[in-house]
Amino acid sequence: MIYRVLLGLFIFFVTICTLVFVNKPVDNSVDKSIVLPPKVAETQNNDSQNLQAKAPIIESVFDTASSAKKTVEAPDIAPLFDILADSEPDSDEVPAKSKDKATKSKGHGQIAIVIDDLGYSKYTRDIIDMDQNVTAAFLPDAPHVTEYMQRAADKGHEIIIHMPMEAGHFDKEEKSILKIGMSKDEVYERLDAAFEKVPLAIGINNHTGSKYTSDYEALRPVMFYLRAHDKFMLDSRTIASSKVPDAAEDLGVPYLVRHVFIDHFDDDKEIDEALSNVERIARENGFVIAIGHPRPKTVKALKAWLPELESRGYSLIKLSTLLQR
Repeated sequence: MIYRVLLGLFIFFVTICTLVFVNKPVDNSVDKSIVLPPKVAETQNNDSQNLQAKAPIIESVFDTASSAKKTVEAPDIAPLFDILADSEPDSDEVPAKSKDKATKSKGHGQIAIVIDDLGYSKYTRDIIDMDQNVTAAFLPDAPHVTEYMQRAADKGHEIIIHMPMEAGHFDKEEKSILKIGMSKDEVYERLDAAFEKVPLAIGINNHTGSKYTSDYEALRPVMFYLRAHDKFMLDSRTIASSKVPDAAEDLGVPYLVRHVFIDHFDDDKEIDEALSNVERIARENGFVIAIGHPRPKTVKALKAWLPELESRGYSLIKLSTLLQR
């Protein structure tokens, strides 16, 4: 009897314990007493925070690159000459383009007179002292050239350098002559020396130079120099095969071309005929460039002819005016 009572109590106790254990709620939280390694903790608890933290860093890198890019400016490679001078006719024949310009000129046309070989001749002063505009072309090796240049400038004449260049045949070679085969540095040095002696010069024209101006490659350093110093070249056109226009156009240098030699023949009648030819070209072409020399007959003819030009409807202009046509 006692045995059965004890067995019943045991079974009852076991049943009660089982019911209590099965119905107890389960705690799924992590035990706060367990310390995770820092990297694991950061990965487990702060993944979203890490993504947000990294985003601004990546964005700031792009911002820096963008701002750096904005501060880089394109190099300033503006052309020295925005507008090239128009090509002038190589002969007395008037091209259509020049005829169109002639209709815009007032009166019978514009005349620019250039006097070469100034400096050596005793008639240099006669040319300089003229009241009418002429372009004074000085030989850079002439004595007292700087003083003559200043006197001419004071009278209102434009100044250019009559730069010696190699000819096919010549008796006397100027010290500053440019010759085929010279290095570009030699060419630059001689041009530098010439402009130091004639600092008011706004350009150059060639003294002799039939051989040199026929050589395109020889002209290249000359054109580079003129372009770098904002100068122009007047082609005296001592030979029909001159490459001055080609070299000047290719390298962006303003240039002009001579139309008439006033005193190719040192004869009164020939000079008068040449001056008549100057007037004819001015009427037909709208403008003309004529070159003379400081010789007695030329000086005499110019002193009689120049003062009458305006009354006959012609405009005596500075050479540089034609660079703007």
